[in-house]
Amino acid sequence: MLKEMDNTCVRNTLGKKLSEVSKHIGATSTLEWSQFATNGVEEENPHNPFEVLVVPHDIHGWPR
Repeated sequence: MLKEMDNTCVRNTLGKKLSEVSKHIGATSTLEWSQFATNGVEEENPHNPFEVLVVPHDIHGWPR
């Protein structure tokens, strides 16, 4: 299950993207994400549940 973020923009953006494939966006599995490392190599012993931390990248220097 994806944890809902405090950042409204990120929450709305991810919600819109996830809603393209599921009506249940809060219950999206991260099983497949846990099976591969950040470099794309398949993990021998994947850890699930896998936590995805999304941190917004501010390219404009606006205050948070």
